[in-house]
Amino acid sequence: MNQLCFDIVPFVSCGPYKFGMHLDDAETLYNGKYDRNLRKDGGVAFQYPDLFTLVFAPDARLEAVVLCEGCRATIDGISLFHDDNVLALLADKFSSPMKDSTYLVYPRAGLILNEFEEFDEYGRSASICEKKYIDSFIELFVKK
Repeated sequence: MNQLCFDIVPFVSCGPYKFGMHLDDAETLYNGKYDRNLRKDGGVAFQYPDLFTLVFAPDARLEAVVLCEGCRATIDGISLFHDDNVLALLADKFSSPMKDSTYLVYPRAGLILNEFEEFDEYGRSASICEKKYIDSFIELFVKK
């Protein structure tokens, strides 16, 4: 299979997935098998194993895309998984991240990086989020 490519436009889209799109529309954009998981808040997540996850709000609108390390993802010309100095490049472009445990949060980019500083068994991932989602994440996990 060819490597999946995602060009990220902060707060607008991740590859072909536009924030706010309905899950019925998002489902037609990739033909792979996925697991459909209900979320505690009444939303749903479509998990394409070892590739990416689409996260939908209770109203069935896309609010985040979580990319696994095997994807090719770029934001303003910065490759999230392939640039050796990705953290410095992101800090230069979007200011220094907020940190919590294994997360690096770039509020100006709508970006949450997991395990980019310390790796464990799950590997790195990047969550690309709409504004409301990242604001909620910061409130719940970073500003405790």
